[in-house]
Amino acid sequence: MSTALFEEACEIAKRHHGGLKPFFRAEGPRRTAGSRLVAETVAPAGRIVGPDTADHDLRFLVTGAAVVTQAVGGGKPQSVRNVNAPVSLGASAFALGSGRTASVVAMRPCQVLRLSRAGLKDIARDSPTIAVGLLRWAALDVIDWLRESRQGNDAWSLRQNLPPDQERAFESVRPKRTMLDIDAQTQAAVMDSLAELKGLEGASLLPLAEALGTHVHLALVKSGEPVLSHDERDGALYLLLDGQASVRGRTGRVLGRFRGGGEAHEVLLGEVAWLAQGGRDGTVTADTDCILLVVPREATEWMLVKHGPLAVAMHLAVLQTLCRRIHEVDQLREEQAP
Repeated sequence: MSTALFEEACEIAKRHHGGLKPFFRAEGPRRTAGSRLVAETVAPAGRIVGPDTADHDLRFLVTGAAVVTQAVGGGKPQSVRNVNAPVSLGASAFALGSGRTASVVAMRPCQVLRLSRAGLKDIARDSPTIAVGLLRWAALDVIDWLRESRQGNDAWSLRQNLPPDQERAFESVRPKRTMLDIDAQTQAAVMDSLAELKGLEGASLLPLAEALGTHVHLALVKSGEPVLSHDERDGALYLLLDGQASVRGRTGRVLGRFRGGGEAHEVLLGEVAWLAQGGRDGTVTADTDCILLVVPREATEWMLVKHGPLAVAMHLAVLQTLCRRIHEVDQLREEQAP
């Protein structure tokens, strides 16, 4: 049953998120991957997942509709939002191993697929392309949720809690990234920096250093200069190898900081634009001189063909980063609760 349902889920997901088409196209691997997921049917008023659910599995609502409820400020559970298939559920628990803070209850008969970390590992071994597709599906749903959480944009903007009439437009600035030439000494330094990065599930990052100048690039941003700019449309992902930077939102106030050698969410910049089409939601400024590894959107295909485990690890790290934004949104809601 899970194999047939997964085949259906792939087709539905490709229509819902057009960017998933390259990852779910192979029928043979899809059938194999489907056997790694668990299919469940949930009747109306039945709970799909809740705070006391013991597992950390990622769930995909393939058919049906449900309501998400959450107890805010220690009160009774309140409806947070309605969800309709196709959509993923429980990304934070899956990516971060954290406890669940919300319940999802079926409103109509629902068909659900469950993916465990072990199942993802098996799929990644057999078909990294499909593993990346599943992680991208979850990440794109998180991006949609973050954008819907507040008339617009991301968790950084949400933290400011500004009425629309008090917002000002982002100032459009041109990023000042200087591409660096690669020699043996530079490549060795990049390899050392990559070895220090955390949160990438133990995958070897050395292929990134080996691909310098071809599939990925190295850039320098001087202190005080913009690293990323609002509405910039280059679509690249950036790894902060050295230095510190800060993100600014709709008032120009500092909302978050990044640092080289930190956890994934402190190192990855531009993950939303890397996954989804469109401009960026904020401006990131270098607080010190910063060295960045530039991973173009097109590099995903190279990683999948040559270094599947790295592609899966990169996408899991991006999902972890987005899920941390979810926690920031939830924390803000708790603070604002009456």
